[in-house]
Formats: sequence, structure tokens, C-alpha cells
Amino acid sequence: MSENTLAIVELGFQLILMTSAYAIGVGIAFLLLKLVNMPFSHNYAGYLVLVLPVVTCVLAEYFTELWMGTPGSMGLGGLNVVLPMLLSGIVIMFAASTMQQFVEPYTHHFARGDATLTPWLVLALTANVFSVALWRYWPEPTAKLW
Repeated sequence: MSENTLAIVELGFQLILMTSAYAIGVGIAFLLLKLVNMPFSHNYAGYLVLVLPVVTCVLAEYFTELWMGTPGSMGLGGLNVVLPMLLSGIVIMFAASTMQQFVEPYTHHFARGDATLTPWLVLALTANVFSVALWRYWPEPTAKLW
């Protein structure tokens, strides 16, 4: 295999790790919220809050090529993307579910100027900034085990 092929395989692995960790974080929070009787319900704006951060982080990882400088992405370096995305998924799911307690869920039947969309968009942008900040500033692991 050429060096370029290995780099593409490692990039794919990195992006799958990010997406999987985020989905696992959302799933963990979803189950915990069900236990405390505060489940996430069908809500188009809530889905935007959940999907926008992971899409932005995956695109940022792809286009900035930071994965090329992470030591051993398939080893300890993988924690560099798993832990921030896992934490991001958990926090954002809790935020979206909490928002549903205070703001009416947004559906496609509302008019464009309806006021219920604004808090959801603010939460989506805040979640996006939070997720990208975690992804960008998470401390890089050292290349050795001990």
C-alpha cells in the first residue's frame, strides 16, 4: 500500500471514530434521560441541535488535516477524537432535552417567523461552537505509553 492510501484509510478511521463516539455519547445521554423521565421527543430543531455539531467537526477534521499530526490515531491518538466527541454528544443531548422542557418543540408546520425557532437556533449554534472547541483544544496525547 502506498503512503497516500494509508493516509486515506487513517482519515476514514478517524472520521468513523469521531462519528461513532458522538453517537455513543448521544445514546448514553438518551438512556440516562429516559431513566429520569425526561426523554427527547420528535423535534426537527432538536435534530438540528444534535446533527450540526458532529457534521461540523467531521468536516473540520477532514479539511484541516489535523489527523495527519496526531500521533498514532489508531492507537492512543484515537482518544484525541473519541473523548471530546463522546463528551460533546452527552452534553448536547442533555442540553437539547432540557431545552424541550422550556421551549415548544419546533415542527415543520410553524411559520418562518415563529418565535420558537430562535431559541433552538441559538442552542444549535452554541452546541456547534462547544463541540468544535472541544475537538480543537482537547489535549493531544503523547506518543509513548509510559
